[in-house]
Amino acid sequence: MTQEMSMSSKNVNPEEVVRKFIEGFNRHDGSVMELFAKDNVWLDPGALEPEGGWERMQKGVLSAYKVFEGVKIEPSHIMVTGDWVCFECTMSGTYKGGTWFANGREWNLPPANRSVKQSSAWFFRVNADGLISYWSWYWDNFRFFGQIGLKPDQIGMSPNQVRTDTPI
Repeated sequence: MTQEMSMSSKNVNPEEVVRKFIEGFNRHDGSVMELFAKDNVWLDPGALEPEGGWERMQKGVLSAYKVFEGVKIEPSHIMVTGDWVCFECTMSGTYKGGTWFANGREWNLPPANRSVKQSSAWFFRVNADGLISYWSWYWDNFRFFGQIGLKPDQIGMSPNQVRTDTPI
């Protein structure tokens, strides 16, 4: 039995699962983490290597709520194929500063109180139990840090640390 067939037998709709994530994320609702498999894989573009596990992903999502006032994602061009859901979105909020987990590390960035608005692409895979088992997102680190007033060298980044390729 294929993954797609087993998903339909459990009435799992991957797009609905991802839409629940988006709605919860936009409400800053920490219970959105219940939508993730405990052994999920998270690929944050600057980390260069996939990260595993619910705890690391939770740390990243929940820290975004703290450092970005009003952070939200507005998806467009949602595409679904089998158990994959992909979309482009605009992520926006006001960067307040503080400890934020992204790009495979913790950042303790100074308060900026600056608006951030950035395009990104998000990819999710939903398993047969209706849980997100894979999440990756791609965004422009240099543009983001520029919007909050920092240059890459101020945060210890160089151009070769920014992921620009897409895994096959």
